[in-house]
Amino acid sequence: MALLTAYKLGSPGQTLGVDIVSWISADLSGNSPFKTEDSVSAGYADISSIENWDKFGDLVGDYIFVKDKIKDIVNVSPPVWGSLSNAEKDIAIEYYCHDSDSDKVTYLITVKGMSQSEAEGFLLDSWHGHFQKLVLTSQPRWTATIKETLKYLTIADAADLFETVEQIVYYHNTTGRLGLNYGDNGDGVMDYIESTNGYAGTGLEYNSYNLLTGSPNDWEGFKDALTDILVNGNYDRSTIIY
Repeated sequence: MALLTAYKLGSPGQTLGVDIVSWISADLSGNSPFKTEDSVSAGYADISSIENWDKFGDLVGDYIFVKDKIKDIVNVSPPVWGSLSNAEKDIAIEYYCHDSDSDKVTYLITVKGMSQSEAEGFLLDSWHGHFQKLVLTSQPRWTATIKETLKYLTIADAADLFETVEQIVYYHNTTGRLGLNYGDNGDGVMDYIESTNGYAGTGLEYNSYNLLTGSPNDWEGFKDALTDILVNGNYDRSTIIY
């Protein structure tokens, strides 16, 4: 599970966002204030929590990335909904990270004082807000994927590929659909990239394209690069025009 880590400033180190709520770039000696990493780097502290992902997550990843990290915490086994604080439950609802509508409605009625209809309306509005952010994030992920593809294919081959996947890219950009292996109800762009489900035997690597990067048959490297953007959200957001 990816961690959210924060730089520790001074000696003894005070953790940004926890012990210190304001700072200037010059204080950081060239270090990033927050990072996402698999293990904690020297000079940093693990601050992974639902509230901290909500507060600082957009500094290290896009909306889908942050949602996934919050969902990892909310949906641990066994589920911890009952042990979440009210603030954490509010965030989980905002990011659509808890699947039980019954749990959420009960919380909104018993803690927030809403009626049944108010609670149901609130959840509908929350889902709509989440869906808008999902779509707004999916589109720049695909834009970054186009740029990455041009490292591996000629412009002519890339244009042919994009025409081939036009319909499933439409689903990705308008609904966030990745594919059957990613919790969706239909084939998606990742099914094509991985040549799975409806694209078994007919997906990306079964084309006759000549790869420009790596060995001529380095389809795994190509697929990994695209997956890293579309699934993991690893792309330079500063280069994307919204």
